[in-house]
Amino acid sequence: MNMTLIEQALAGQPLDIDIVDMHAHLGRYFFTIPDIDPAHFVAKMDQLGINQTICSSMRCMSRNMTIGNDEVLAAMTALPGRILGYMVLYPGNAVSVRNEVVRCIDAGFTGIKLHDSNGMRYDDPAYLPAYEIAHEKKLPILYHAWGLEEQF
Repeated sequence: MNMTLIEQALAGQPLDIDIVDMHAHLGRYFFTIPDIDPAHFVAKMDQLGINQTICSSMRCMSRNMTIGNDEVLAAMTALPGRILGYMVLYPGNAVSVRNEVVRCIDAGFTGIKLHDSNGMRYDDPAYLPAYEIAHEKKLPILYHAWGLEEQF
C-alpha cells in the first residue's frame, strides 16, 4: 500500500520527493528559535526529508547583517549543497549594498532576503544596486511579509 505524503510525514518517514525549504534561519534571536549548529540543522532536515534549505541569519533583524552573512557562509561551507544562503542587506547607502551583494555572490550565495525590521522601506534607493544585480543574475529576493502591503 502506498502512503500519501501526509501519512509518510506523520509516520516520521522521509518523504520520497525532493524538498527545498525556501525560508529558514540560523542562529538565536530574542524570541524562541533554537540556536543549533549547522550539522544539527541538517540532521533535522534529513529527519524531515528536506534535501536543501536556503537560509539567512537571525541577525537579519539587526544592523549586524554582514556578521550574519558570514555565519551563513560558514554553514554553506561546512555543508555544501545542503545549506544555501540568502544574503541580508542593510540599506545604509548604495555603495555598501552593492559591495555586500558582490561579496556574497562571489562567495556563492543563492539569493537576497530583505527585512523591514530595520525601519527601511523596500523601495529605499539604497537597495537599487541589489535589485539591479538580482535582475542581472536572476537571483530570487525574499521579502519578509509583515507590513509589506504598506511598502509598495
